[in-house]
Amino acid sequence: MESMMRNRELTETRMMQALREELASAERRAEEERAAHNATKMAAMEREVELEHRAVESSIALARIQRVADERTAKATELEQKVALLEVECATLNQELQDMEARVRREQKKSPEEANQVKQAEMQKMRVEMAAMKRDAEHYSRQVIIMCSFNILLNKI
Repeated sequence: MESMMRNRELTETRMMQALREELASAERRAEEERAAHNATKMAAMEREVELEHRAVESSIALARIQRVADERTAKATELEQKVALLEVECATLNQELQDMEARVRREQKKSPEEANQVKQAEMQKMRVEMAAMKRDAEHYSRQVIIMCSFNILLNKI
C-alpha cells in the first residue's frame, strides 16, 4: 500500500512537473505573441504617420500644380483676347487698304502721277502695318496653343 502511495505520489509529481512545464511554455508563447503584436502595432502606427505625411505633401504639390494651371489658363485667356483684338484690327486695316486701293484706282484715272505716288506710299505703309499685325497675331496664336497644350497636360496629371 505504501508502495502504491509512493507510485501515486511519484506519478502526481511527474504530472505536476509536466503541467508546470506546459504552463511555462504557454506563458512564453503568450509573451512572444504579445511582443509580436506590439511590434506589429508600432509598425502600423509608423506606416500611418508616414502615409499621412505623404498625403500632406501630395496635397501641397497638387495645390501648387493647380495654381500654376490657373495662372497659365489666365495667361492663355489673355493671349486669346489679344489675338481676337488683333484679328479685328487686321480686318479693319484690310478694309482700309481695300478702300485706299479703290481710291487709288479711281484717282489714277483722274490724278496726276504725284498724287498717285502719295497714295501708293500710303498703301505700302498699310501693307507693312498689316504684315506686322499678322506677325503679332501669329505669335500670340502660337502662345495660346502652347498654353492650351500645357493646360491639357496638367489636366491629365
